[in-house]
Amino acid sequence: MEAFAQHIHRGIVALEKGDAQGAARIFTKLISRKRNDPDLLHLTSLAYIQSGKEVKAAKYLKFALKIDNSHSDANNTQGVLLRQQGRIQEAILCFETAARSNPKNLRAQRNLGQALSGGNRNIEAIEIFVRLSKLLPDDGVLYELLGNAY
Repeated sequence: MEAFAQHIHRGIVALEKGDAQGAARIFTKLISRKRNDPDLLHLTSLAYIQSGKEVKAAKYLKFALKIDNSHSDANNTQGVLLRQQGRIQEAILCFETAARSNPKNLRAQRNLGQALSGGNRNIEAIEIFVRLSKLLPDDGVLYELLGNAY
């Protein structure tokens, strides 16, 4: 494994182990080598979100989306931040972009359903939750979301 990939792996492992600050340090150093890598910028934003530094995270997300405005994971994460701020309509647009650019991004689809439900667009949310329940039949939370949307 090349050195750059090893560092990415170390950062991801740090994130998974709950060391978001350590992951942020690793990813931030790597950005100097690959400044225009939207995946790396997105990982950096996740590390800062988990560190409780949403403002810094938003800067990295903005840059990732400037490079690739259809980046599924970055749009999904941006949508989560917007939804937390109560900016539901903007969040819906991000989740729609994320789901459209990568139909296999089930997190984005679930988040879109939740945002639609929170935005009083329950019929659309129900359609998403029903489709997801066929893909994830053992996901109890999904059925709870579906019930709430009904």
